[in-house]
Amino acid sequence: MKTWRDAALKRGYKSSIALPFVIDNNVVGSLTLYTSEKDFFKADEIKLLEGVVSNIAYALNSIETEQIRRQAEETIIRKMEELQRFHQLTVGREFTMINLKKEVNALLKQSGKEEKYLIRE
Repeated sequence: MKTWRDAALKRGYKSSIALPFVIDNNVVGSLTLYTSEKDFFKADEIKLLEGVVSNIAYALNSIETEQIRRQAEETIIRKMEELQRFHQLTVGREFTMINLKKEVNALLKQSGKEEKYLIRE
């Protein structure tokens, strides 16, 4: 069984580097680079590539955070609409009951009887 190293050498790769994308202390992917030049990746190149990978990880995290924010916002909007419908049903019912009580009081008053409901507005 051939190792990945054997396959890389067969393709002429003499140096490689794998740089992880780390988000919230979790590795979520990596950038792997190969070159035909031996000992190609020196400290300066590594530092530069680590910065690039850090920026990419930041961008990936920002995209995910934005998606989560949008989903939360959509959920809040749906819940607010549901609450508004519930509010309209319950408050609307109360207004209907108040108007009915006013009508009953008016009819009782017309017939010379005492009003049954005390309505505070």
